[in-house]
Amino acid sequence: MPDEKNKVLSVMGFLIEKRVIYDCRTKRLICLNGTAKPISLRKTQSYLLEYLFNHGLNNVVSDDMLMVDVWERNGLRASAQRVWQVINDLKYNVSKSGVSDEFILRVSRKGYFIRSSSVQTLFYHAENEC
Repeated sequence: MPDEKNKVLSVMGFLIEKRVIYDCRTKRLICLNGTAKPISLRKTQSYLLEYLFNHGLNNVVSDDMLMVDVWERNGLRASAQRVWQVINDLKYNVSKSGVSDEFILRVSRKGYFIRSSSVQTLFYHAENEC
């Protein structure tokens, strides 16, 4: 039997407000109480949400950082208008899945962040994958 202490954990997704799971593999928002159908995010929305999970938990991420790290690093054209549009589309999809409108917050003229108290990272053991 392998040593339990040496197992590598990988991020499976994120539990949002104890109601919705974001699955990193399928790029879907899954409502746990069954009141909403699973929502598949578009590529840019999933890049953005994962970036905010990794860099924007209680930490303001500037529009410039988003344009470089989410758009340009993925070969996309960036603009402040495009960031605003994708954030709003993402917020709409997240709220449709049952998460509060206050999940992604804007700090005027600074950027965006997610309250870390509303998110839990979900892990799995890589060798136990289904």
